Amino acid sequence: MKRTMKFSIQDKTLTTPDGQTRDFEYGIKDSAEFEGMIVVVLKVPRDKVMTENVFGISDAGEMLWRIERIPETSSHKSDCYVNISLIGDGFVRIVNFNGWHVDADVKSGRILNKIWLK
Repeated sequence: MKRTMKFSIQDKTLTTPDGQTRDFEYGIKDSAEFEGMIVVVLKVPRDKVMTENVFGISDAGEMLWRIERIPETSSHKSDCYVNISLIGDGFVRIVNFNGWHVDADVKSGRILNKIWLK
């Protein structure tokens, strides 16, 4: 039986279904919930550098992973990720500012596939 979760987001703070909170360095721009976890994309200010701005968080508030660093998405400070979509069972598609579409494993943050579409 699937459990319905409801994470709450208020700027930089994520609240889990059981009331635990986790604060991030920057505000949360986008997210996608899965069974037992949420994946968040942080909104990185233009004058800051954080190209691995995607995190997997458990329903207890524990950080499970940070997106894997790859050369295609970490070569320039503007290459931060900007949105996320549910694509298939067990993975998400995350798009960065420069047009890289990256499929990542939900449980580990490992990159499964990447394609440039700008």
